[in-house]
Amino acid sequence: MARYEIPALNGTGANEILSEVTSAVPIFVPMLLVFIFFVTFIATYRKQRETSTFTDIPLLATISGVITIVVALILSMGTGLIDMLTLTIVIAATIFFGIWLLASRDR
Repeated sequence: MARYEIPALNGTGANEILSEVTSAVPIFVPMLLVFIFFVTFIATYRKQRETSTFTDIPLLATISGVITIVVALILSMGTGLIDMLTLTIVIAATIFFGIWLLASRDR
């Protein structure tokens, strides 16, 4: 059975460390993006629940999607951190949430 050997990370930056983690665990970045989405969604939900009795779920999903896109674009600048399929799914989900937000508004 092959053993994973810990690479020497002396003097390397965050990009190299994240690249090593992503090469060892390929689902790390998509799960990180899902985690960021749900943390921002829950945080904005709780804040909106404190200030009013009505919570706007499409708005919260759109805000969380935009924040996730920003993080995904930052991660896409590093080499080998995020692939185009994951970035496309994040953008498509945010567009869906935006359409949901616009469709839920009373005109």
